[in-house]
This record gives sequence, C-alpha cells and structure tokens, in this order.
Amino acid sequence: MTVEAGADVFVAGAGIRRSKEKVGEPDKIPINMRFDIPLLGRIDAEAKRMGISRTAWLHVAANKMLGE
Repeated sequence: MTVEAGADVFVAGAGIRRSKEKVGEPDKIPINMRFDIPLLGRIDAEAKRMGISRTAWLHVAANKMLGE
C-alpha cells in the first residue's frame, strides 16, 4: 500500500469501529506523546506537504514501519 493510499484509508475510517459488536463507536483512543521539537517540525511539514493531519501522518508512518 502506498503512503497516499494508507492516508486515504485512515482518513476514510477515522474513528469508526469496524467490529460487529459496537458498530459506529470510536475505536481509537487519545494518547500523549513527547517529540523533539525539530522532529515534530519535520513531521508537520511532511504532513502538510501530503495534505493530511499530523495524526494521519503518524498512522501512515507506523503502518509502513509495521509492514501493513
């Protein structure tokens, strides 16, 4: 899956539970993370270039690293 396709999948399904038990309920939880300021700036710049949010970019990057 390309990075762009991964971003599209993330955005299309953001916050919608796919399980049969609780259809329509959020399946994502908020977390707190700490980043070095320069790294966060690079992430934000790349997300902006791609036209996606920081969160979407992090999801795409994590999925890419995990081979999904």
